[in-house]
Amino acid sequence: MVAEIPPPDLASPAPDLPPPTPPATVGSSWDLAILLVVIALAATSLLIVRRLGLHRIRTVRTGHLEERDELWMILGIAGLLLLLANWLGSGSAAQILANAGPVDPYTLRIMALLSLGGCVGTILALIVIPVIVPGVLAHIGFRARARDLLTGTGAALLIFPLVLVTNAAMRALAGVVASLRDVPPPDNVMHETLDAMLRDPFGPWWWLLVALSTLATPLYEETLFRGFLQTVFLRVTHTPRLAIVVTSVIFTAMHIPVVEWHGLPGIFLLSIALGIIMERTGRLAPAIIIHALFNAGNIAIAVAAAP
Repeated sequence: MVAEIPPPDLASPAPDLPPPTPPATVGSSWDLAILLVVIALAATSLLIVRRLGLHRIRTVRTGHLEERDELWMILGIAGLLLLLANWLGSGSAAQILANAGPVDPYTLRIMALLSLGGCVGTILALIVIPVIVPGVLAHIGFRARARDLLTGTGAALLIFPLVLVTNAAMRALAGVVASLRDVPPPDNVMHETLDAMLRDPFGPWWWLLVALSTLATPLYEETLFRGFLQTVFLRVTHTPRLAIVVTSVIFTAMHIPVVEWHGLPGIFLLSIALGIIMERTGRLAPAIIIHALFNAGNIAIAVAAAP
């Protein structure tokens, strides 16, 4: 889920005459001021990351580098079961709703209920999978420590400005492309769910979707991608860097149906950061916390920037 700090508007030229230069407005000046602040925060984040060496990719999960058994296949199957359980939960909810009458998939109610179905499937899978394969969750770092909240929050504060600047730069590029093609400039909101939430905010379905987006979605996606998938690639390739990059490519590709193309680089950057934090801590909890704060922050920014 991605939102952004909008750069100054890039308006498409009129068909016959070039548009006059618009006068400065409070809104555009405010947007520019926010953008400059975010750029400064991103520069500070980069300085801190480089000074502390947080960008260096290393793993504390050395057992996955040394062992050469078939556990990766078991982890892969377990991850597939989690994926299927989530799909089955969402699919079951969709079928129940379809039986009740015509369904508009882009309403908050339908989105919330489909997400709730996927959440139920995820929880059931996380209960059943350890029964079928004892100890499997320990292999993917499904545990937490008290300091994970501080680690995840601190990492989120470093990552979020970098993603926002990436999104702003990509939206500016998308605006240039739109101008050259003589089409309307892209919207600030680049995710279907955020767009639906802005059309009908603060109702009961809105709050349910907020809860699911900030709690259930990070739990599911981080367990699937950083937990199972990245661990499988780590055991197969014995290369943390490659495991993180391949997982991030797949994670980004998964968002193609619901995110505008210029929002994908920001998602890829976020995924790389989540992969690094997973390997440096050996636990999923910090990545889940970062993901949750990221989604919550995007919702807050989208609501604050809405007219």
